[in-house]
Amino acid sequence: MKRFRYIILFCLLAHVCLAQDSLKSKQEAEDKEWNSDFSFLDTITKAIYETKKVDIITQSDVDYFVHLLIKRCNTNNAEWGEWSNHVLFDLLEYKTKEMLHSFVKVDSIKFNSCIIGEISAPIDDLIPIKKILDEVKHADCNQNIKNKVINALNINILPNEK
Repeated sequence: MKRFRYIILFCLLAHVCLAQDSLKSKQEAEDKEWNSDFSFLDTITKAIYETKKVDIITQSDVDYFVHLLIKRCNTNNAEWGEWSNHVLFDLLEYKTKEMLHSFVKVDSIKFNSCIIGEISAPIDDLIPIKKILDEVKHADCNQNIKNKVINALNINILPNEK
């Protein structure tokens, strides 16, 4: 009987250890995914600010950024939220057509809740909203998407600035 108890105790301990390893593996995978996402933002930021080579940012880069924005939409990570908001407006400014074309591919519910929500609430007061608004107005793309982005940008312009 004593031997049976030891066997059960050993099995329970082994199960707990495996569960902890599984949780640790999941956390490591999640950390690796976050690092990859931040690395991508870093690459885009360097293309915009350090190398001044915005033209190296492709449509697939923009699509991937929009995918990440949707994926991390309700994340409680302040650093991600601030940085991705800056990159969103940078890409709207420098890669307007590509961003608008990428928005067309997004599910409308996610587009309205995540993308329009972000555009309606810029983190930085120095974002050139009027310039971005002008770029969006003159972009050749889906009119419905364009109107939603224009309306979201207009929220940030004071009545006396229009």
